Amino acid sequence: GDAESTPHSLYWLPAEFPSSMRVVVSTLSQCREYPTGETARVLLARGYPQVVVEPLEQEDVRGLVSDLFALNFKRPDQALLETIAAAPQVSNPMFLTVLL
Repeated sequence: GDAESTPHSLYWLPAEFPSSMRVVVSTLSQCREYPTGETARVLLARGYPQVVVEPLEQEDVRGLVSDLFALNFKRPDQALLETIAAAPQVSNPMFLTVLL
């Protein structure tokens, strides 16, 4: 197929939105499946605002996990909290979201 018609080229996403509408798109600059970073390049070329999410520090992870547990009126066990915070994968916010 034509590169312009692949889902990652975002041909299906409107170039402009009504002022009352907010759209959040999450993508990786590169990944194993799509090493060219096509989606990120298209978003930048369209001039959409970009927010880069940096890797999480252990203290950030502890705070996020504790806050999420608190939403359910719970508190994580300290050993569990430390195990989660020490895992290298949780520096990726997407991994942490899936984990929790």
